[in-house]
Amino acid sequence: SILRARVIVAGEPTVGKTCLVNQAVNKNFNHQYMMTQGCEYHVKDVQMDESDHYKRVELHLIDIAGQNIFKEITFELLGKANMVLLVYDVTNPDTFQLLRQWLEGVKARNEGRNLTGVVVANKVDLENRAQVSSQNGQ
Repeated sequence: SILRARVIVAGEPTVGKTCLVNQAVNKNFNHQYMMTQGCEYHVKDVQMDESDHYKRVELHLIDIAGQNIFKEITFELLGKANMVLLVYDVTNPDTFQLLRQWLEGVKARNEGRNLTGVVVANKVDLENRAQVSSQNGQ
C-alpha cells in the first residue's frame, strides 16, 4: 500500500528551500538563485523496507516562497500539511531567529492537529561563514 504525505518546506527567502527540494527529488543543485513565486510542487517516491506496513511513501513536497508578499498563501498552505520542514541558513542568524514566527504560523493553522515538523539547518557546507552554531540550532 501507499502512504501519501503533504510536506511543506518553509522558511525565509534565500535559505535554500528550493535547492533542498531539487536535491531530494532530482539530485540536482542549481548555483543560481531564482526566487520561488508562490509555491512549487514536486513528488518524490520513497520505497520502504519489506517489513514496513507501507511499501511506498509518496511525498508531495510543496516548496513555498518566503517573501512577505506571499505570506498569506504560504500560511494557508501550512494548514493543509501532514509535515513541515522549517529551513534556516546557518550563515544568516536572522533566518534562525525568524523560525519562531514560522512555527507560530504553523501552530495557528493546525490547532487540534498532530503535525510532524523538522527544523533543517541548511548551507552547513559553508562552515567558514556559519553564524549559527550546531548547539544553537539544536
